[in-house]
Order: sequence, then C-alpha cells, then structure tokens
Amino acid sequence: MNIKMKFMLREVIFSILLSFFLSGCASVKNPWLYWSDSNSKSIEEENKERLSRREKRHKYIAEHPELSERTKGLILSGIVEIGFNKEQLEITIGCKPNEIKISNLKYNADEMWFYRSKANELGIIGWFYRGGLDGYYYFKDDMLIRIDDKR
Repeated sequence: MNIKMKFMLREVIFSILLSFFLSGCASVKNPWLYWSDSNSKSIEEENKERLSRREKRHKYIAEHPELSERTKGLILSGIVEIGFNKEQLEITIGCKPNEIKISNLKYNADEMWFYRSKANELGIIGWFYRGGLDGYYYFKDDMLIRIDDKR
C-alpha cells in the first residue's frame, strides 16, 4: 500500500470514529456495562430515570414561578450555576450527593456536597462520559459559592 492509500484509510477510519461519537452513541453512560454486567440498569431503566429527572425539573419550575427565566432554563437544561440553592442543585443534578461534609472546609464554605458518578467509580475516561456532574459543590448560607468540577 502506498503512502496516499494509507493516509486515505486513516482519514476514513477517523471519520467513522468521529461520526460514531458525534451521533450520540457515546451519550450512553457506559455501554460496556449493558453487555458485561448483569447487575447494571437496563437502557429502559436509564431512560425512565432520565425522564423522571426531567419531570421533577418541570414540576420544580412550575412550583417556583418566582425564578428568573435564566434560572429556569439552566435547571431544565441540567446546568449548574453559582448562586443556586441546595434544592436547585439537587433538582438540576437529579439525585442526592454521595457525601456531605460540614466541617473543616475550604473557601469559607459552611457545607460541601460531593457527587461521584457510577462511570467515574468504574474508571471510565472522563471525555467519554457525558452524563454526570462529578465534583465538589461548596455552599455558604444555602447558596452555591464554588464548583470544583472533577471530570
């Protein structure tokens, strides 16, 4: 095979891999779990859980008409922002934190929440896993003051 053919073959392979990841196939939390781990959630269970999170976000928005349009949009999109209160963070992420720490904290915070995704626990590469908000969330007087994103 000449150099031009090798270069073209490499371009084709790269294009196929890029289209695979951009098509949404990589958006499954951990596709290998579904094939290798019989105790993992099925895709249907994952979809129900995701739908449940979305419904909770919409319900929260409906119950809090005082929220700004920007805050409503962030919550519905699953995006966390400095200034959220604890309830907004929990609704946005969709679950309770893995750990809550109350003493000996940095950044003059009075509470720290720690989230760690299942994919992170299994050592899945961070750029591949797009479904979680791993990290440390620091609160002062019930307001989010800092995010240390550990993805």
